[in-house]
Amino acid sequence: MDGISKGTWQRIALCKVLQERNEKNVNGRTICSVSVSQGVVNQVEYLGRSFAAKQTSHYNIVKYGDIVYTKSPTGNFPYGIIKRSNIREDVAVSPLYGVYIPASDSIGVFLHFYFKF
Repeated sequence: MDGISKGTWQRIALCKVLQERNEKNVNGRTICSVSVSQGVVNQVEYLGRSFAAKQTSHYNIVKYGDIVYTKSPTGNFPYGIIKRSNIREDVAVSPLYGVYIPASDSIGVFLHFYFKF
């Protein structure tokens, strides 16, 4: 049989495939937010202005491929939004966002699409 065979899937806790990124914005990176429709976005370009605090050195760094989670409920997402960063440069997000490094790029892509709907 082509594709995935019955019985080849297994349950794995997210803590086994994601590691929290504990890197802070000490270099003054661009501030981003997470949009339901667009994923990780530049705040100024997407929202028209920055909503960041004056001091952003405590903000979390996001690297290409990282998973970003906001637990703030919005619209059809009562448990928050989970998106993969497709921005090629390092950026920063509010400390209200969780930032996670996937064990592999394919896991990051899978999680992005799994939590899309």
